[in-house]
Amino acid sequence: MKLISFQSVEAVEDATVELLAEHFTLAEDEPHAVMLTGGRTPTGVYERLRESPVVADVNLWIMLSDERHVSLDSPENNFAKMLPAIEAMGIDDERVIRVHTEQSLEDATEQYDRELAAFVEAGGRITLGILGMGADGHLASMFCPQHIAMGRGRYAIAVSKEDGPDRVSVTRDLLLRVERLVFLVTGEDKKAVVETAAAGRMETVAEQALEGHANVELWFGK
Repeated sequence: MKLISFQSVEAVEDATVELLAEHFTLAEDEPHAVMLTGGRTPTGVYERLRESPVVADVNLWIMLSDERHVSLDSPENNFAKMLPAIEAMGIDDERVIRVHTEQSLEDATEQYDRELAAFVEAGGRITLGILGMGADGHLASMFCPQHIAMGRGRYAIAVSKEDGPDRVSVTRDLLLRVERLVFLVTGEDKKAVVETAAAGRMETVAEQALEGHANVELWFGK
């Protein structure tokens, strides 16, 4: 992973808004997507995009890296946090691939897997993916090597958690199709995992899930 350090959380947000605006407005004749994530830092980015939206390209699609299996009105729902920005940019529901958490965990996972596969098989490009990284080095909702293995041959998996809530996550197979991946990581509490991931010793799940990907950046702000 290529480590890029910023002086502040605000600087990370500034750079992310600029990067997303570039990909949201990319003019393409074919479907192209940006994958978004939940987490602390992206929430501020989505609020900025809601307040000062760009006009998204008519062929832009949005997809999510993962989702908690909670209702849309739950404060833990990732999609709910980004929805105001998506609506402000004029992206309609038909161009949003998300996890329908009103369904059972199994049904929601299978539908998400089918919709991601349909986009890829139709020739859609995923030009950018925004990811978070947990203090334990996980990405999306893949928390251990077993979750990476579960995703072989699939684009989405269900992840059960004893302490809840359950999750739906994209897989390594899907992430390897994303042309550029950018981790947004902020805070001194994550400095150690950032240094570990940047060292490239394959000690974190994030590194293991993205092994072989040629374009991964780790943006870290204090």
